[in-house]
Amino acid sequence: MKKNITIYDILTEVSWQTQTGIIDFKNPSHVIILERVLNSYGLPKHEISATIKNLTENDDDKYVHKGQGVYVKKGEDSNPDAQKFEKTDDGKYKEIESEEGGEDTREYTKNMLTTPEKGSDNDVKDKTTSTTPSTPDQSIAGDLTQGDNQDQEDMLKYGADEYEKFTGKKKAPGNAGSAFNEIVSGQGIKILHGNSDMSEGELARVLFNKFGKTALGEEQSKTGGIPIPDDFKLTRKDAKASGDKKALKEAEQAIATYSKCVIAARSAQKKSGISNRRVKVLQSQGVFGEPNTPVTFYGTEKSLSAQVDMVNNATNVILPDGSSVNKDVVSEFILEGGKGDNPSDTATFVTDNKGNLLIQFHSDKTSTSDIQDNTTLKKETANVRIRIENDTSLPDKERNLALLIVDEIDDRVTKIEDNYTKQGIPIANRLKELEDTFEQQVEIIEKGLDTKRSTIAKNINDALFGARGVKKEYIDLIPDGMDLSPNSPMSDKYSIILAAASSESAKPKDIKVTNKIGGALAKQNPELQGLNVQENLSQQRKQAVSALQERRDRLNEVSLGLGEKQEAEETIRGFHLSILDDIPYDNTSDSQTQKKAILNSSFDVNMGGVIVNKQVLRKTLGVSSVREFRDKFKVREVEEYTYDSDIPPNVTGKKVYTYVVSEGGEELELGFKTYRSKQGATGKSGVTLQYSKQFQEKLKAVQ
Repeated sequence: MKKNITIYDILTEVSWQTQTGIIDFKNPSHVIILERVLNSYGLPKHEISATIKNLTENDDDKYVHKGQGVYVKKGEDSNPDAQKFEKTDDGKYKEIESEEGGEDTREYTKNMLTTPEKGSDNDVKDKTTSTTPSTPDQSIAGDLTQGDNQDQEDMLKYGADEYEKFTGKKKAPGNAGSAFNEIVSGQGIKILHGNSDMSEGELARVLFNKFGKTALGEEQSKTGGIPIPDDFKLTRKDAKASGDKKALKEAEQAIATYSKCVIAARSAQKKSGISNRRVKVLQSQGVFGEPNTPVTFYGTEKSLSAQVDMVNNATNVILPDGSSVNKDVVSEFILEGGKGDNPSDTATFVTDNKGNLLIQFHSDKTSTSDIQDNTTLKKETANVRIRIENDTSLPDKERNLALLIVDEIDDRVTKIEDNYTKQGIPIANRLKELEDTFEQQVEIIEKGLDTKRSTIAKNINDALFGARGVKKEYIDLIPDGMDLSPNSPMSDKYSIILAAASSESAKPKDIKVTNKIGGALAKQNPELQGLNVQENLSQQRKQAVSALQERRDRLNEVSLGLGEKQEAEETIRGFHLSILDDIPYDNTSDSQTQKKAILNSSFDVNMGGVIVNKQVLRKTLGVSSVREFRDKFKVREVEEYTYDSDIPPNVTGKKVYTYVVSEGGEELELGFKTYRSKQGATGKSGVTLQYSKQFQEKLKAVQ
């Protein structure tokens, strides 16, 4: 660090670089200015990181309340000799004097920079007094009573695993990774408003400092290929060298969370840039005034109702192309979020000083390899049936025959899949018979032999307990004298699940647990028979997913290309390819057509900063309309089953590949559909769509 540089010099420099001259280290742009100043003075990166962390970290997160107003530092709550603190009226923590009175009372402060007191030698013309109210217990920006801010705050506070338990509210669809990306990228948009020159790394650092230590932040897994700053690597290296397993775990988690912050930063930058360009175009058309800070929405029910409130309160609701839309129709479109005509799970709204509202909708993903569509076999079959019923090009005889084929295959697959759960009941009964292995079964749970991220123990707790305690379907299974709670011994909790899974009314979530334990127990004790449900299910799963190819082939026989046409339509729906067309908004059209126009103008898919919209799709697919896509569409006849890791492996599902053929005959692999259970071996088959690696690379190349 340069010689003779004082805290006064640093604060003065930061102060003069702020717009108002008033430093507020809860303002992310001021934190960025500080980081730049410290870098210019040559402070080591790890010291800069520690300094910023201390300035932005919430003091309340560092202490544990032990009762009667006494606090200890986190990590020392089990140490009877830990230094005790009390919380002062101004929210700071002060050491409590020892009983002997031999220690001084010292106030806990940030370890490097403190705001100088007015009138002191370090006073910077009173510029360090913030005019922004402090919100020490709040992560996100804004009033928690507005929009869906409370839902976003609660998701960050409790995490995806505990959100429903502590709030009693249903969380938005998706996992911890998608929730973090959706919420934090939205917060990033707000940070970028007025600070659009922030680099990806600067924004990622601010997001990490604000959200990295939240419960949701600490549920994140690492995304590969993300550049990790040196100070994170150094912390991990030091922890590894010290042999401190807890410190190493924390360092690894910090790196994982930071990788997700980079993804959120990329998403925020792309959304913010697109939104700013749209505002400028609308301003040039004279239909939009001075923009306010964007309002971002997550995917809960409150999010949708809050969006509708903003629409109803606006003077004029505008699409990115400048069209003014019918409030009732756009409200209907919003309330279909995540389904029907509106596949979006997040939104960015911008108001101006004239009461205008610009609406923009997104489907947020963390990467191009993410699942783009998720449905069920039942829903896919229903879609096929409706399309055939409404296909006016089919003669009545062919239509009726096609519908008979669809119903026949549906009945066959339904019977097979309804039998999956019953296959798990004998496994549970077998586990009950093996009473002398009960302790071994419990040990399997407690040692976490389940290799998946969601452990058996977590599955048991999720099955048994809701926001109000034990779920009603398990209450009658609790023996007299047993007080069942999340803190009960695992043996008690498992005994209830085992009882539920061995009954004729067993639920998939119960069977999922006992199937995993049965498989693990069989691996430890090869001599035990009747414990591997996969062996029982493999052939049945193969029959179910193969029947779907039979449906396509038989429909093709009824009418040339009819079966393949259904695959094309599901691909168009699942990959949101309807936005290929130009659909101008017209208030005189029927509501369905108006909603298609809203989607066409205002929707995009954001995959960690890789955008898919009309222009991108046209470039990558080499088509300019849905009709042209249909003409070039083909399904490759591929028999590629998916398997588990057992030896010999068991069939768990199947992949079907989708291609578009160019005029020159060159094939472009667009993506693939997978039929596979998400609920374990006995779960019914879900249907997912994902981009192929070839198409992912092409998407990135045209950004």
